Amino acid sequence: MRMIVGCVLLLALTIGRPILAQGSQATISPGGFAQEDLAVLRQSAALVDKGEALLKAGNFGTAEQMFRTASAVQESEALGHNPSAERGLAEALVYQGRTTEALSLYRALIYGHQRKFSSVSQELRTTMRYSILLTQTDQWPEAVAVYEKALPSADFHGMPKMDVHFDPRVPMPAQLQTIAHLACGIEFNRRSDDRAAFNEYVKASYLAPDSALVNYYYGDGWQNLSPKDRAKLGSVQQAKAALQKAYLLGKGDVKTAAEKALKELNKPTDKPA
Repeated sequence: MRMIVGCVLLLALTIGRPILAQGSQATISPGGFAQEDLAVLRQSAALVDKGEALLKAGNFGTAEQMFRTASAVQESEALGHNPSAERGLAEALVYQGRTTEALSLYRALIYGHQRKFSSVSQELRTTMRYSILLTQTDQWPEAVAVYEKALPSADFHGMPKMDVHFDPRVPMPAQLQTIAHLACGIEFNRRSDDRAAFNEYVKASYLAPDSALVNYYYGDGWQNLSPKDRAKLGSVQQAKAALQKAYLLGKGDVKTAAEKALKELNKPTDKPA
């Protein structure tokens, strides 16, 4: 089942500079920013978009520089931090193995002053990836705390829920990482980024190949891909096998959803090539 939700561009700011001095003739937008400030914000947002594209293409070093530039452009005009740029930078650093720097950025986003003003700090893409990084650096109690606080915000839109909880005294990093990847996939799918969502489901399938929940999301995620991406990522046979396993192993909502997805995938007329 495809989740359809409108995408909203969020320009989250931490500190807005004063717009008008006494007697100023500056043009003010309906949002309360001078036109020149809006131009800077749009420039910063455009740089973030370019950084995101570079991340997807695997150009992590160039993506890092793009995100740094996006932050610098906004901060140089006293318009505060760009949380989207800082999150992208953290991800680029993780891909380059610079874990300590990435952890510092994530902590600033989730616990620092940016959080008060930014929805980015509370999105599953931010919180769940931070929790994954914490498990990989042997910081299990904090990983559980971040995960447990973030999970209730997941909007499943009728999909099988991931009601899985962990004990901060009993490390289970692979299991937490599995659910965190699924939650990230949910977030990408909600934003209609089906390829990024499927990549998260693939990562989860490596960690838990016999999980009914994981197999369901893998199979359903493949169905949501465009015909072009379907040809590149997996195959219809793999998707059917995953959904069949989810149906056989699953219970309740998972079994029901897997059965429905299988029927959809087995229809004579599929997505056009």
